[in-house]
Amino acid sequence: MEIGTVIFKLPPSGLLIRDLTLAALSTLNGSGLPANMKYEGDRVVVEAPRGLEYMLLQAIFSSAKTVAKSKISQGVFSPRPNKNDANTFTKFSQETGSPISSNKSFLDFAFQVLDWAEKESLSSTNKFLSSYSSIQVKPSKLSLGGDKYAAVQLFKVEKYEYGRDYMESYGAVKMQIRHDIYWLALLMAGFALTYSGFADNEMVFTTLPEDFITLTYSSLACKDYMHLFSNISNIVYSGERGISGLVARIRRLDPLIAFVQLLSYMLAREWSSEVPLNEVSRFPINLYRVRIGNTFTLIERSLGDLAPFIQFAYQLLSREPEGTRLLEKIEELCRCTLTTRAGSTRRCEMSYSEYYTLTMKLYQAISGSYNAYSLAYELGRILTRANGLRVFRESELKVLIDVLVA
Repeated sequence: MEIGTVIFKLPPSGLLIRDLTLAALSTLNGSGLPANMKYEGDRVVVEAPRGLEYMLLQAIFSSAKTVAKSKISQGVFSPRPNKNDANTFTKFSQETGSPISSNKSFLDFAFQVLDWAEKESLSSTNKFLSSYSSIQVKPSKLSLGGDKYAAVQLFKVEKYEYGRDYMESYGAVKMQIRHDIYWLALLMAGFALTYSGFADNEMVFTTLPEDFITLTYSSLACKDYMHLFSNISNIVYSGERGISGLVARIRRLDPLIAFVQLLSYMLAREWSSEVPLNEVSRFPINLYRVRIGNTFTLIERSLGDLAPFIQFAYQLLSREPEGTRLLEKIEELCRCTLTTRAGSTRRCEMSYSEYYTLTMKLYQAISGSYNAYSLAYELGRILTRANGLRVFRESELKVLIDVLVA
């Protein structure tokens, strides 16, 4: 069987759209297709049997469409477009003949674009592939494939700083981003896979950092990462059970120290029976917060390593029943809620500063930079319900110390 190569050019480093492109391509890693992927800095080269290139495209669009549908059915909220972006929706509808209302949300639009791309890529494979192998970077403009579409606000969030045009890369000229219909489909695939929810007028995205995700394309990946690599597209981008789906369930971003713990604990629960994530020494994620308005603004890009907290959760889950109860209570603490004897849930009787301090000490103790006995004292003696009943039992605190000092 003759092997051919497919080239996917990558947008310039540092842009959200580069991460969205890598996320879309990552679905090929677990697709089961006879393809070999190589990361070459400014592009990803995929080797696949000649004549089957369309299967690569359909795998990307089908996976992303499934995730978009899952998020829509879960009720994951996404905002509607502003006037300029609505024009892009209308333009896409006119060009493809796909009836799309400008009142649709971004997730709805992504689903319809991906539905079109999944079907169209079968008959127009060469048009898609030709577009993905073409990027032009000029001082004043970045063109992905072609320049028929002005990028929607979501795809140029680095261009603005609280509404002020400031992106001065590439010769200190404020760059415009444009793309064709095929790149729109690929970026919408990345959006569907990474969009994690909406909170406080902010869109939230989670992706794997580039230096980590590109290891999945390498046959030289360390042996102890192989379990993660073989399941990475499912773990990160599989809808309700994937990272972005879990983030949508958390619905809490502040403080980040509590969010990282909650995400790790939920991930351990979801995947503990299938993938030994506790063997992985590094599991980093990027968290993006994008403020919406007349312009969309990237207001925070944070990096967190989930590995120590996943390992902590795995150890607790293996210590039945105290460990499981303790993990549930720690999760409640990170949500600033407690469960009463009657089974109802209410807010913790703590100020925000007390809540932040306690979750920070928990974060530090699991990371190895805070004394486990001091943490156990604070959890066991200080944190009590209003009626004086302690939240954590002595047997649970003993398990906590055993796990932290092991």
